[in-house]
Amino acid sequence: MREFFKEKGIPNPKYAQININLNNVLLIAEAIGFPQVIKPIKQGGQRGLFKVRNKEELKEALDQLKSTDLDQEIIIEEFLEGEEINVVGLVIEGRTKALTISERIKDQYKSFGVVQRHLYPANYSEETIKAVEKLVEDIINAIELKNGLLFPQIIITEKGPMVIEIGARVPGGIMKELFEYATGYDLLDIQIDFALGEKIELEKYKKYPSFPAVTVKFLSADPGSLTSGIVIEHYGIEEVLKIPGIVKADFFQDPRQKIIKPLKTGADRFFYLVAVGQSREEVIEKSDRAEKQINFTVTPPT
Repeated sequence: MREFFKEKGIPNPKYAQININLNNVLLIAEAIGFPQVIKPIKQGGQRGLFKVRNKEELKEALDQLKSTDLDQEIIIEEFLEGEEINVVGLVIEGRTKALTISERIKDQYKSFGVVQRHLYPANYSEETIKAVEKLVEDIINAIELKNGLLFPQIIITEKGPMVIEIGARVPGGIMKELFEYATGYDLLDIQIDFALGEKIELEKYKKYPSFPAVTVKFLSADPGSLTSGIVIEHYGIEEVLKIPGIVKADFFQDPRQKIIKPLKTGADRFFYLVAVGQSREEVIEKSDRAEKQINFTVTPPT
């Protein structure tokens, strides 16, 4: 992706792909400059993802990677300072027919890269929104996407929006639901018909009411509000779903595991709430109120 974007003129951070070898990595890291992000090239969900600010932190991150079963080939990237957003674009016959731009809200100090809340619509100036839309169109043209879904993650930097990564698929991480409640379109039905080569007449996929504001709030242990441990009892979920505007409240992972963990990777998110409404403030308030009404009783993990 990085090589392709560089070739096509899509804004890219500085980067290098390299095997874990301390001397070689240090040379590359100094050329790119600190702070930077390192990650295994074949992983997802924030597994093996580190932000490093100096040589000492880089050495510690490499030691941790070497002690795991993660790949021994990594990518080093310039750390892009700025706020991160998700975009979901529906492309039909080469043109964007629906687009959501939402904020990826994370803890400032812990759980690097792991989202705790998606919030739509993103609160940016008209100029910034247009720059994001232009970047998305450039990506669509570069990859020659005619009919499909585009899921870029983008950083709003001082130099303008830059791409972290893209997927050309139905998005995960409850982003599918956010798009559906924001636009009303059923993404799975659209994706199936794309795969079957069907002609897409967009209005027949309008299966949900659409809302001006949507948020997805994830619940976890530290830095979230839940207590780590094995869940032995929970209550309040059915009552929460009776709150006007709370449209989903469910386990993010297989509920049979019933283990609440500190938030280190995307897989550590335990539960989620989806709230809809007329404004960002309204959906934040609803999801925060719903969170307080759900209780998970835990025993300390062994």
